[in-house]
Amino acid sequence: INRNRWVAVNSLVDGTLTDDMLRQGTNAGRWVGVIGVYAGTEFELAQDSRVTLNLEGAESAKVWIDNKVVENTGAITAELAAGKHSLVLRFDPKALPKRVKASASTGTFLVD
Repeated sequence: INRNRWVAVNSLVDGTLTDDMLRQGTNAGRWVGVIGVYAGTEFELAQDSRVTLNLEGAESAKVWIDNKVVENTGAITAELAAGKHSLVLRFDPKALPKRVKASASTGTFLVD
């Protein structure tokens, strides 16, 4: 995730983002339309693992893991190597969920 092009938004303690939090990054210029709202995070694995990422409230989101599009089934299982990984969700700005939360069966979400 290129931090220079993202607006940092802190989630609630349990990792939930509300629709108001998602809107914080949508202030486009007067002549620019917003075509997508993106939420991204990073997580780290201590060892090669089969990871299940549970996405609550993100049924309509397009999903990428490590810059690769994955099918959004709500519970995404992937074989990942040890180390840092990225998770990115894209939402329609006209249909933002009331809340969204990602959790993982193993690993640690990173805070910068």
